[in-house]
Amino acid sequence: RKELRERGISYKELFPAVMHTRLETDSIYADVLKIKDEVLKVIREKCYYIYYNPDLDSYRIDKIPNVNVLINERASQFDENLIESELVNDIRKRFRSKNFYWEPLPEEVPDNKDFKIVVVENKEDVEKILKNVGEKERVYKNTIFFLIINKEIFSKTKAMLRYIEAINSIKSDNELYKNIKDSGQEIILKSHEDGFKEKYQQLLPRVLELYISKEETLQLEE
Repeated sequence: RKELRERGISYKELFPAVMHTRLETDSIYADVLKIKDEVLKVIREKCYYIYYNPDLDSYRIDKIPNVNVLINERASQFDENLIESELVNDIRKRFRSKNFYWEPLPEEVPDNKDFKIVVVENKEDVEKILKNVGEKERVYKNTIFFLIINKEIFSKTKAMLRYIEAINSIKSDNELYKNIKDSGQEIILKSHEDGFKEKYQQLLPRVLELYISKEETLQLEE
């Protein structure tokens, strides 16, 4: 029993135990087979006390919450706008400019001789900002340094930041964090934290691409 408890139970062992034998000749059996991967995925990602061992492809129950599930659950609770706002602030800090504009309207970018950094979603936004400032034609067009958002990298960077904040939330929950440390899972949590932070720092410089012309963009390097 101890060996089974440590090893867990595989899908091949679990499936016959929960399926009714009469379904073997029923169309319902075939339908269950179609959704079994989705069901197992939900079990791995949503069930606090079920642990999945990818090496053995097995599942086991424990009285200590699964750190991986906790991280995913906490991450899903953060408001998308708050995460995006925090990411934009981190990007803004990299440029250290008081004239930094994130996805502004054309009239929000002043028309003067001061150097300005303007982040936009696409090349069409560049043309709009260069054309007018409010109802007037823009004069000082060469004072604007445009950067284009790489949507794919931006999304991945937000995901890393969401996981980092999830771990911060877990560590700030004193009782939960104590249980994690007592169960020996602190090293797993720390490993995830280091990995997410490293990936975040790798992705952050790649979120924006330098706008060169109507045909080209150049990815910024750290």
